[in-house]
Amino acid sequence: MTQAGFDLDAYLDRIGLSDRPPINDDGLETLHRAHAYAVPFENLSILLGDGVSVDDADIYDKIVRQRRGGYCFEVNNLFAQALRALGFQGITPVLARTHILEQPTGLTHRLTLLEIAGRHWIADVGFGAEGPRAPIPFEMDRVNHQDGLSYRLQSRPPWGTMLSVKSKPDENWQDLYSFTLEKTVPADFAVGNHFTSTHPSSFFTWMKIVTLPAPWGRTTLTDERLTIEKDGHVEKTEIAAGPDYIAALKHHFGIELNKPYESLKPYNPRPPKDQTS
Repeated sequence: MTQAGFDLDAYLDRIGLSDRPPINDDGLETLHRAHAYAVPFENLSILLGDGVSVDDADIYDKIVRQRRGGYCFEVNNLFAQALRALGFQGITPVLARTHILEQPTGLTHRLTLLEIAGRHWIADVGFGAEGPRAPIPFEMDRVNHQDGLSYRLQSRPPWGTMLSVKSKPDENWQDLYSFTLEKTVPADFAVGNHFTSTHPSSFFTWMKIVTLPAPWGRTTLTDERLTIEKDGHVEKTEIAAGPDYIAALKHHFGIELNKPYESLKPYNPRPPKDQTS
């Protein structure tokens, strides 16, 4: 055990690494990619009625021991725990507001900042669709290419620093989220997590979402629609509700719920379509 309640070797096994990455830029990227490719982004605990805990030990147990996934407040917490266990320094949790809908959200996304040999990085293994697969240098207006996606940080008053993504060279930049370096305390993350996991306006409370990136693309299960993006090709399939859905979770994401499909129930009613765009 490398720190209280955190078994580093078990974590590395969970993300498919046999050796401890070095504490440098390459080691950070190795760890980030391995985590991103191994741990699904998913919200099923909300729909199972289990709720989402932001306690370090609960998150470790869920993702490492139970081999589940989680959303940003969970997976980025675990990643920060791993960074500390390995010996990385200057690790700072940060709250961000997303900009993927018509209006910016509250501070409902967690990411991590850290410093290596005087250079600052963004680490984020928990944004879901079009989220980073590798760490991004905290440098304004520098384009960072990852698995066919391009990322860019810009100073964007009044929001602070904005992360944007471009899926194809001929597309426009799409804003993902903004953040500042304002000091946070654990209660800030508890509040953001509570809103995200319980508020009627949060789609996590009424839609099943599981997604996992890969070097060749991404696999996503949104309710019963399975989308596989591979080398530029997109294949969509409807999965039957019931045992077929449970089997798809295991086959595509390695998730074993050990509960029947009927246990997945919306926490809040799905709002009308004109209120979900």
